[in-house]
Amino acid sequence: MLEKALLCTDLSPPAEKLSLFAEKLGSAGLKELILAHIMTKARHDEEDSKVSEEVLEKLEQQKKILEQQGLSVTVEVTIGVPAVELVKIAEKENVSVIIIGSHGKGIFKKLAIGSVSSEVLQNTSRACLFIPISLTDAEETYQLPSENLCSNILYCTDFSEASEQAFVQVKRIVQKFGCTVTMLHVQDRSLIETYYWQQIDDIADEMYDNLKKQSQELVELGAREAHIKLTYGYPKELIVDKLKSEDFSLVIMGSQGKGFIQELFLGSVSYNVLRNSPVPVLLIPPKR
Repeated sequence: MLEKALLCTDLSPPAEKLSLFAEKLGSAGLKELILAHIMTKARHDEEDSKVSEEVLEKLEQQKKILEQQGLSVTVEVTIGVPAVELVKIAEKENVSVIIIGSHGKGIFKKLAIGSVSSEVLQNTSRACLFIPISLTDAEETYQLPSENLCSNILYCTDFSEASEQAFVQVKRIVQKFGCTVTMLHVQDRSLIETYYWQQIDDIADEMYDNLKKQSQELVELGAREAHIKLTYGYPKELIVDKLKSEDFSLVIMGSQGKGFIQELFLGSVSYNVLRNSPVPVLLIPPKR
C-alpha cells in the first residue's frame, strides 16, 4: 500500500513535522518518497529567486534526513495550480498513495480541508492518506499520531464501489501485518426512514451477512481479530464517535459513497471524518 508515496509540503512547521512522520512509515512498507512543493506563481525578480533557493535548500535538508532512515527520496518543485500539479506528479511517478497533513496553515491547510483536496480526490486514481497534525500549546508545537499505523484498523463501508476498493487495501494490509480490523457499517437513518423503513430488518440481515463474509476473509488472510459493527443512525456522526471512543491507529474508507446522489468529498461523510478524526484517514477512490 505505501511502497511509493507523494508527500506535499509547504515547508511550514506542521509540514516539516509531517516529513518527520514519513520517515517512520518504513515500518508500514514505505520505500520511496517524493517530496513535492508547489509554487503558485513564477519567480522572476531577485527577491523571489532567493525565496526559491531557500525552498530548495529546505527540501534538500528534509531529503537528507529521510534518506538517513533508508528511504529513497526525490524532490519535485513545480509552478502551477496545486491540485492539478499534485495529480500530474502522482500519475507520472506512479505513486501508491498521496500523503497530506490534515491541519496546518496557509496552502497546507487548504490542501487538507479545502478545494485542493476535493479536486485531488475527484481527479486522481491514487489513495490519499491524511495525517492529523494538532497544536499542543500556545507556542505552536505540533503533535503527530502514533507511528504504528497498521496495528488496529477501522474499516468503514457502505458497500459502494469505493468501499470495495478500500476493502482490497484492507486485505493487503492484513496479509502483510496481521492486524486487528473492525468493520463498521452504519445504516443511514435519513435514507432508511425516507425510502426503506419497511425493509429495515431485511437490509440489516443482508448487510450483516456481507460483513460476516468479509470478516471470515480477513481471518483467513491472517487478521489478529476481525470485528463486526452494524449500527443505525447518521454515519458522519457515528463514525467519528467510534474513532474517538476506541484506540484505532488508522481508518480506511472510500472517498465516495453511494445513494441517489453520490457523495463527493466536500460535505460528505468522508469529509466530516477527515475533519474530526484523531487518527490518520486513508481514502480510497473508486476504480477508474
